[in-house]
Order: sequence, then structure tokens, then C-alpha cells
Amino acid sequence: MTGHGFTSAFATELEEYLVFKENMGCYGNSRIFYLKKFDAYCVEHDLRVFERATVEGWVTAQLERSSCYRSWMSYIRDFSRWLVAHGNKDAYVLSDKWKASFIPAHPYLMASHEIEGFFSSAAQLEVQSPWRWQAVAFFALMHSCGIRTGEAPRSSE
Repeated sequence: MTGHGFTSAFATELEEYLVFKENMGCYGNSRIFYLKKFDAYCVEHDLRVFERATVEGWVTAQLERSSCYRSWMSYIRDFSRWLVAHGNKDAYVLSDKWKASFIPAHPYLMASHEIEGFFSSAAQLEVQSPWRWQAVAFFALMHSCGIRTGEAPRSSE
């Protein structure tokens, strides 16, 4: 068993992949959660070769139990690419046919009292974080300039 509890034939590679991702600054718990599900699936079905049947079998099983959101597929696809880059040239990389279709956002337009309530709360944010002041400043800037969240990253254009 590895540090994250992996026990399948891919346990060592899964652990090394997570170390790589952490070294790159990616600490997501959802990645670990879904890779543990993949690991358990491989143990349950005694899968030892990282081939199409293994990967697509797990994806199909996951789809039977999941919602319409498929962002978790990127974790197995990324792990597959990492395997290929680290010497397993035969590792199957999940094809793009499995990518989730684009779901357009449906914005919620807040009423004036909801906007005031949100920004009043944001201005009084009390959390134990070194970035607390950044959140307060960011939301104050948004409120005073009338910037929506999707517009803020593009404000330098």
C-alpha cells in the first residue's frame, strides 16, 4: 500500500504521478479521490495492463454513477499522458470522444439588495488566511467598478 492507499498494479505509478503533480503545485483532493476510485476498480477487476479496456471500462462504470459533469475524466487522461511521458509507451490515453460536451453557463443576475449584501459580507470577511486582505480588496474593486467575475481577468485588454 502506498502513502495515498493505492493497492492496484498501478499503485507505484499513481503515487509517483501525485508526487509529480504536487511538485508542480497541484494539490487537488478531487484528483486523489478519483484516482483512488480507479485504483479500487483495477483491484476489483484484477486489471494489470493500462490499456483501452482498463481505462474505458472504468470510465464507463463511473458514468453509470455520475452526473452530467465529467471533469474527473481529465484526471485519468492526465495520468495516462504522464505514464506515456515516463516510459510506458503503450499506456492508453483516453480519447477526445470521451470529453464532456460544453454546457453553457446560465448567469444568475442578483437583485440590488443581494449585491449589497454580498459585498457587505465580503468587506467584513474574517478568515484565518494570509490572503484575506486580497479577497476584500478584490471584491471592493469589483463592486466599485461594476466588474463581473468573468470580466476581471480580461480587464487589462
